[in-house]
Parts: sequence; structure tokens; C-alpha cells
Amino acid sequence: PSVPPPPAAMRGGAASSALTASSDEMFYAGVVKPMRPGWKIFVDCDAIKSAFGGRDAWFEQRQKPAGVEAGSLVVFTLMPTNSPNFAPKAKFVAALSPLGPEVAGV
Repeated sequence: PSVPPPPAAMRGGAASSALTASSDEMFYAGVVKPMRPGWKIFVDCDAIKSAFGGRDAWFEQRQKPAGVEAGSLVVFTLMPTNSPNFAPKAKFVAALSPLGPEVAGV
């Protein structure tokens, strides 16, 4: 089966070029937690919780990709200045396609 093209927001332009990622960075995957308008958006990710004392990663409302809502899968990178004593801020955030049963281990 063919893979659908990425949404227009991910193909370039002002919105996607503001915070970019490089192939040299570690990419994490997680699930967006329930959101409150005007607040940070938190992402549940086991690898991040393990490295940051049980804290979730977060990103700003302006970084939220189109169509992402609570329960959405996202992929993200971290700011290089994050401290292990605080919840880490995501630098780049993008929607992640649902995992198939082969990947999800179902």
C-alpha cells in the first residue's frame, strides 16, 4: 500500500520551519495527555519518565501540530538545555501515524 503524503503543515512553510529537527537528534514517541487551554501540553513517554525522574515531556500550545489532540501519538525531540531536575521541554513535535500491530506488539 502507498503511504499518504504528509499534511500541508508538515511539508514546509513558516509553521514547520520555526522549530526543526535534525537526523542527528534522538526522536522520542509518546501519547499526548489531556490538555487545558493556555497550558503546556504534556506527552506520556516511558523513556522520558525514566530519564527525568518520572516527569513528562511538554511543549507549548503554539508547537501543537494540526489535528493533534489528547490521545494522539507524537514524535518529538528535546531542547539541548533540559535539566534532569525539571520536566523536559520538547523542541520539535510532529504527529505520528498509528502503529501497526507488528510494531505495537499486538
